[in-house]
Amino acid sequence: LTVVAASPDLLALSFEEDTYTGGAHGNARLRYAVLDAGTGRALALTDLLEAGFEEALRVAGETAFREARGIGPDTPLTDEGFFAATDGRFELNDNFAPTREGMAFHFDAYEINAYAAGPTDLVIPWGEVREWVRGEGPLASFLR
Repeated sequence: LTVVAASPDLLALSFEEDTYTGGAHGNARLRYAVLDAGTGRALALTDLLEAGFEEALRVAGETAFREARGIGPDTPLTDEGFFAATDGRFELNDNFAPTREGMAFHFDAYEINAYAAGPTDLVIPWGEVREWVRGEGPLASFLR
């Protein structure tokens, strides 16, 4: 358990788990939990961002993903083995946490590619997210 971020309104934690069930290799997972600091209620992106954020965040996420993986903007993601289940369309998952740099997302091995590709971490900078952050919401303090 690691504290990723904390503010008067929000607490973000990460949990790591390693399992081995006798196959060729073990499996590791990392999960974020973003909680309301006052109530302990789990917060989703829809609790933190204004309505209509989805496509803009997906596009910003794809840019950050391609940068993290060294994939050019014109290379189909399926050429690199990613997002076969969505015919190469990049999709964000719900495994996110705010950080100093921006909104972090984590994809475990097997989630979007073969095990050999390993996990993928990306950060969408605050500048790409700022216009969607709820003005009086839990993320406001991250933009100051």
